[in-house]
Amino acid sequence: MEYKKYITVKNIIFLILIILFFKLVPNFVNLFMLLFTAFVLASSVEPLVKICEKRMNRTTATVVVMLITILTTVLVLLPVFKMAIEQIYFAMESLPARIEDLHAIFLQNAWFSVNF
Repeated sequence: MEYKKYITVKNIIFLILIILFFKLVPNFVNLFMLLFTAFVLASSVEPLVKICEKRMNRTTATVVVMLITILTTVLVLLPVFKMAIEQIYFAMESLPARIEDLHAIFLQNAWFSVNF
C-alpha cells in the first residue's frame, strides 16, 4: 500500500492539467500561427501605407494598399488555380481507365482477386 502516498489530490489535479494542456496545445498552435501570419502581413504592408498616408488619411491608405495586395495575390495565384483545375479534370477523365488497369493487375495475381 505504498503507492497510496503518491495518489494525492495534488497529483490527480496535476495529471488532469497535463492532459488538458496536451489536448489543447494543437488548437493554440493554430491560433498562434494565424496571429503570426497576420503580424507578418501587417508589418509588410505598413511601409506602403506610410507612403500613401502622405496623400490621404490612414484609413483610406490602408484600404487602398489592402485592395492592391489582394488583387496582386489573386492575379499571381490565378494561373496556379487554372493549372490545378486542369489537372483535376484530367485525373477525373483518366480515372476509369486507371481503375480498369488496376483491376486487370489484381486479376493477374492469384493470391488477390477483386470482383467488380
